[in-house]
Amino acid sequence: MTVETTPPMNPSRERRAMPVLPLRGMVIFPGMIVPLFVGRERSRRALGAAMAGDMLILFTTQKADEEDVPTNEGLFGVGTVARLLQLSELPDGSMKVLAEGVERAAVLNYTEQSEYHEAEIMVIESQAGTQPPAEALVHSLIARFEEYAKAAGTIAPNVVDAIRRGADIGRIADTVASHIAAEIADKQAILETTSVPERIEKTMSLLDKRAVALRKMRGQREPESNKPTPAIWFRRQGGKVSLSKLGGLPSLPSDLEWPKQRQSGTPLHFLAQIDLSHLPATPLKNARGAPSLPRSGLLFFFADMVEEMLWDDNGGALANTRVIFAGHAGPERSPPEDMPDIGHPFGEMTSAYTSGKTFFAQAALEPYVIETLAAMTAIPDEVAVAAAEDDPDRWNRRKAAKPRDWPAHQMLGIGRDIQGTAGKAHAEGLVLLFQIDSDMAVDEGFVFCDMGAAQFWIKPADLVAGRFNDAWATTEGG
Repeated sequence: MTVETTPPMNPSRERRAMPVLPLRGMVIFPGMIVPLFVGRERSRRALGAAMAGDMLILFTTQKADEEDVPTNEGLFGVGTVARLLQLSELPDGSMKVLAEGVERAAVLNYTEQSEYHEAEIMVIESQAGTQPPAEALVHSLIARFEEYAKAAGTIAPNVVDAIRRGADIGRIADTVASHIAAEIADKQAILETTSVPERIEKTMSLLDKRAVALRKMRGQREPESNKPTPAIWFRRQGGKVSLSKLGGLPSLPSDLEWPKQRQSGTPLHFLAQIDLSHLPATPLKNARGAPSLPRSGLLFFFADMVEEMLWDDNGGALANTRVIFAGHAGPERSPPEDMPDIGHPFGEMTSAYTSGKTFFAQAALEPYVIETLAAMTAIPDEVAVAAAEDDPDRWNRRKAAKPRDWPAHQMLGIGRDIQGTAGKAHAEGLVLLFQIDSDMAVDEGFVFCDMGAAQFWIKPADLVAGRFNDAWATTEGG
């Protein structure tokens, strides 16, 4: 006999009694759809009670697999409320069950029910958290899972694709955790973690642990490109004032000369400035070989926003782009009178296609630390958009948006490798000083090479010595 069920309404978030099905050797997470074979009499009775009610049951994991009749104390205190989707009775009297994890729940106490385990439970609410933003952590988790899936060779490609397309960051962490071959205690610890950022961090640590174990099994050394590298991401802050900003007018001290294109002599356009005194500390915990920035002062980023955006031409990148360090901020400075229009043809001040603008609109920036990996080339928009948008809720409204239209403004770490330039730069040991992404929410003209990115690079020795005037930028589009 097979029973197909209709999904009920969401389970109550108040205390309620629910049948409990103990599991051996596995932890079920919310979002998982799992087949189970149930043979123990008390477990079959628990399924019967669920079928007679609202088709909901609590899965909890046994602390000791060898116990055929576990006591209440032999079960973990946090489990997963599951919805029974399909039940089939097999010829030997056992049952085949298809169930879907719905929500975490804590066991408050067990009832006097003697025919099967029954507990009074309360659903556990996840805590999204803001420091560091879970949306910024989750893309690191996805990148690590992609690497783990490749190394393990046992995870279907559709699983990785589904995680990339995920919209619920807590559910993404749960899905990743469910596919890691790990000890029960490690998985149970993740299940019991209510803070989403903390849950993501625990899952990443578990991935790292398992990746090391896989490499040891195969006699491989850990590749340098797979090691986490600290980065500072910036989220736009609409309507706020900050010395760190995209566009607007630079707070360039009056004693510093406005930089010019070294071949044409025309002033360069101002792109961004970063207040170094308000950056979060790097390196991250456990990060290896992290580059460091000055603890105070400002960095100003300039480039010739020519129509062709070919910074290797017309004298090269050092002629077309510039980084200036200042120990303090000055008053905002307007562009020089001989500043060409944004989007001008090289050697000309304006054209029929320019708007007459010589500087961009302004957007304040808020920094925070994330980890980056070389594999972080495909970050789902609906997951990471909140890390870079003005409206923290906006990502919930972006599920239908085309992939990769969110901005990734970043200092240090692994940059966007659009057409191989960033990969080559990192291979040469260069440091990504600042990545400025195309971001039409700042200004409709704030675009680099067909929605690409501007990436400012510096040699490690120049970074240590503070020779920021020797930095340069590349740009390419996707």
